[in-house]
Amino acid sequence: MTPHTVIDEPGMPGPLALAHPQFNAYALGLEVGDYRGHKVITHLGGVLGAYSVTMIIPEKKVAFAVMVNAEDAGTLFALRERLLDTYLGLDSPDWIGAYKQFFDAGHAEAAAALKKRVAETHPERGPSLAVDRYVGVYRDPWYGTATLSRDPKNSGALRIRFDRTPGLEGRLVHVQYDTFRTVWDMPDVENAYVTFALTPEGGIERMSMAPVSPTADFSWDYRDLHFTPAAKAR
Repeated sequence: MTPHTVIDEPGMPGPLALAHPQFNAYALGLEVGDYRGHKVITHLGGVLGAYSVTMIIPEKKVAFAVMVNAEDAGTLFALRERLLDTYLGLDSPDWIGAYKQFFDAGHAEAAAALKKRVAETHPERGPSLAVDRYVGVYRDPWYGTATLSRDPKNSGALRIRFDRTPGLEGRLVHVQYDTFRTVWDMPDVENAYVTFALTPEGGIERMSMAPVSPTADFSWDYRDLHFTPAAKAR
């Protein structure tokens, strides 16, 4: 529970600013910070279809966990704040209303950004190379290899496979220029843009990725991947 890494917490708007920590840090598997001036130790958790949070209030010798069977962060956080206020004897605002307003605004902003992106896309431009030229094995220093191949069962469409992650594979659909979009076989996986940068000679220099959705969280850290051809894409 000893802090090791300071976490930069973005400010929250309106009534949610009340729950914003003045200090937050990562220890070894737990976060240590404050809630309205009281020390708390916590950690969030999530799997597909469920979110959870564990809270410890050392001064009150109280610990609790909240689990929701939905990917609904607003409900999770509102319950967390209400229980913290109760155990700490603090006045509790309308956390449900505040979080609903916050997430509704975020979803509307994300939908508008996606709509704008589609309107500005030029699918008629590119790709620069013949489809076979993208085929090959690409290596990221951290992750390992990803393999691009052609699918004979789907008119030779490009497929991408993350070699160390069973099940994480799917089609690549051209978007514009040298950017493609994943269509993963596995449901509920965040799709990503896959962009190729070329050398002056017309070969492939690198492959980078970014999540399609503006609301994709840090779990989908595609931007941290920097693939370069291993077994040469011709």
